[in-house]
Amino acid sequence: MAREILFLKHFFRSVWFFPAILLLPVIIFTILGINGSSVGTFRTILYGTTSPDPALIVNKPRDIRSDEWLVSTQQIIAQTEDNFSRNNHNLGNGEDVSTFDVPYRDWSVIFKPQNWAFFVLPLDNAFAFKWWSLGYLLIVSCYFFILAILPGKRLLAATLASSLFFSAFIQWWYVFGTLASVYYPLFIMTAVVYLFRQKIRWKQLALTLLLIYLMTCFALVLYPPFQIPCALVAFAFLVGYVLENRKLWDKRELIGKLLLVAGSTVIAVAIVGAFIFTRMDTVNSITHTAYPGKRTMQSGDFFFNHFMSSHLGYQFISDKNTAQYLIDGKSPSNQSETSNFLLVVPFLFLPSLFLIYKDIKRKKDLDWPLILLNGLFVVFLCEMFVPAFTPISKLFFLHQVGGARSLIGVGLLNLIVFALIIRRLSRQKSAAITLPHAAVILYSFAVLVVELHFGLHAHSYGTFILLRFVLLFSLPIPIVIYLLLTKRYLLAAAIYLAFSVFITIKINPLYQGLGTLTNNPLSIAIDRIGQKSDKSWVSDGGYLEHVALMEGERSISGVYNYPQFELWKPIPNTPANNYNRYAHVGFQITDDPTMHASLSLVTADSFVIKANSCDPYLRKLNIGFVVTTAVLKAGCTTLEETVPFPKATIYIYKLQ
Repeated sequence: MAREILFLKHFFRSVWFFPAILLLPVIIFTILGINGSSVGTFRTILYGTTSPDPALIVNKPRDIRSDEWLVSTQQIIAQTEDNFSRNNHNLGNGEDVSTFDVPYRDWSVIFKPQNWAFFVLPLDNAFAFKWWSLGYLLIVSCYFFILAILPGKRLLAATLASSLFFSAFIQWWYVFGTLASVYYPLFIMTAVVYLFRQKIRWKQLALTLLLIYLMTCFALVLYPPFQIPCALVAFAFLVGYVLENRKLWDKRELIGKLLLVAGSTVIAVAIVGAFIFTRMDTVNSITHTAYPGKRTMQSGDFFFNHFMSSHLGYQFISDKNTAQYLIDGKSPSNQSETSNFLLVVPFLFLPSLFLIYKDIKRKKDLDWPLILLNGLFVVFLCEMFVPAFTPISKLFFLHQVGGARSLIGVGLLNLIVFALIIRRLSRQKSAAITLPHAAVILYSFAVLVVELHFGLHAHSYGTFILLRFVLLFSLPIPIVIYLLLTKRYLLAAAIYLAFSVFITIKINPLYQGLGTLTNNPLSIAIDRIGQKSDKSWVSDGGYLEHVALMEGERSISGVYNYPQFELWKPIPNTPANNYNRYAHVGFQITDDPTMHASLSLVTADSFVIKANSCDPYLRKLNIGFVVTTAVLKAGCTTLEETVPFPKATIYIYKLQ
């Protein structure tokens, strides 16, 4: 018994205690099939808000998060109906889904651990595990990274790591492409730091193999607009780390470890090259699309007032308040686009310069990570706010990102600089690196004035925010800055976390299962009818675009990650650029005999095909069934089934 007690005491004091405790809610939610998806939006559309949703536990689904509930979640369900085939045979003429974030059977799935659970667990439980594992990996990656630069600060690391999870940007963009773009660089930085510290050969080899795996996983996230800014942050930190510690190793040892990192990179590139080579046609199709294709972005497309208003993030929880918010005189496109990290890095820039100046003046070793990350912060600012920076953007690959997407890099940099300031201030007890208390008070007051200024600016946007909330929301960041610069690090981090939780806790719901999509009167009807025929299906698009695909039926409607030209070329008088794109595809079938097949581009990522029910084009596609909210009384359709809901009546027609 004494041995067990000793083990528990040791475990409680170890760095693994927090990750182990954090794993408990992941396991519990997985067993219960509880996720944070907004799939309840589908039910809201059909039933309205007056009918209680039995699967909704707390908060409400967010229809604006359509990339999640309408695209990725429904594509996952479609994959389970196609036995996880790499080439989903049910979408059009077959779509290679290995560039999607969905489970599929192929060697490359080794580097996509977020989808492993689907091969061993029921759908609802596997989806719940994936949902929470993304957040778990984000927190744990940040926790271990902070411990790498602040050894022994377990509670501080856990607090700061949790605050990253509760960032508004993370919660509004909660999908794999967002979180993985952050947590893989954090894991990579941690692995490299420990590799350079490690003296034992077999442990160096183990870390090298881990680094190869992490780099490959990061590359296969396949969303460059988020990956590039985060990779720049990781690169700047690691270069700074090597420069700062270069005197700790002799020349041979330093070159040897640099070669291990370089070798890891080469092997990871080779694995990614194999991935690309084994699906070259798919990759070529994606890179040669009109959208997104090889697009380049102009710098200076972000708005400074909005950038500096991160402390007002709570207001975006309300759809009504958000509608009053203006960016450049216009309402925001959606709440995800307006989301931000709770920024302290703009207010830590001057203290960083002061600390660097003190090092130079005292002829001490420079804090290279802090120097390079602040330099990168300036680069991000130029990308976001300076149009003339565009030619220089190419040096940093930011011309593929743009100012708005650079924000994820700023958010990662924001947290690392927070930790580096703590490291710098706590490195020595000497008063020489202690900031004058009076200066800290004045500086914190100046931060308050800045926060109030941008809060009052936002107050002018109709009824977006009340005056008393302008003052209330302007207080936490100056308090955090004051506490941080006066070396009360844990209290500063705790207030930062508390404010982050306050801003984001209501963004996503807790929701049980995916039955809203997989077990409703419409899905049951499609499954029953589909068993009697091998004909293809089309739908109106929108929330109906995947209803047949999710039942394992061949569907021409849906989201195409790349174009299937043979489907769209037969439509007359249609420029190829209109369908040569990633796109949501819907059909509008009418009984008007004068409506011949045509394709109309609706937005950059969606188009609709219009045709009368007797059009030969539909026969060429072997379309047998139409799911629509429109009433068709003539032409070549017969009503197969009517599926009534309180807020919508959906008709399933059979094409004669």
